[in-house]
Amino acid sequence: MTLAQLIQLSITYEIVGSESEKLSNDVYYVPWESMSISNQRSTCILLQRVQSPIHVTAMGMTDVGVQTMAAILKTTFSYFTLLQSLNDE
Repeated sequence: MTLAQLIQLSITYEIVGSESEKLSNDVYYVPWESMSISNQRSTCILLQRVQSPIHVTAMGMTDVGVQTMAAILKTTFSYFTLLQSLNDE
């Protein structure tokens, strides 16, 4: 159950990161030329804020995503197999 939740969480973070990268292009292509001055300013501020994509990091050190979670699970299963083989001997 916990394994499924970890996988689901990492996929969710990956989707959030990829959608935030698309957001900057969408804001860039807004027809700001035909807007009022106050809306142009708001669009400019929004464009500045979405320039850097959203990435969730674990304790500020590494990005959380599908590849990171796959590496963690692979290492966990390797340690589990090693401990099981040592226990059998």
